Amino acid sequence: MNVNIRNKFYILGGLSTSFALLSFFIAVQKINVAYVGAILAVDPILTVLLSRIFFITLHLIGCAALIFVGAGIISLTG
Repeated sequence: MNVNIRNKFYILGGLSTSFALLSFFIAVQKINVAYVGAILAVDPILTVLLSRIFFITLHLIGCAALIFVGAGIISLTG
């Protein structure tokens, strides 16, 4: 089988996604699903913070904060 890998980050992304799903299902087995859901909801915040660290010139923190506030308002009002 001859596979041409154009970007090594595709493989890294696939492995990371597989590890994330495996971790999610193990967490659901070990602790209450409500706690797992709350931890999973923090994922976008961590993504924005890590992107700020790695991409110093990125100025989307204000926009991301507005999105999180809007999502919080929507979730609280039901």
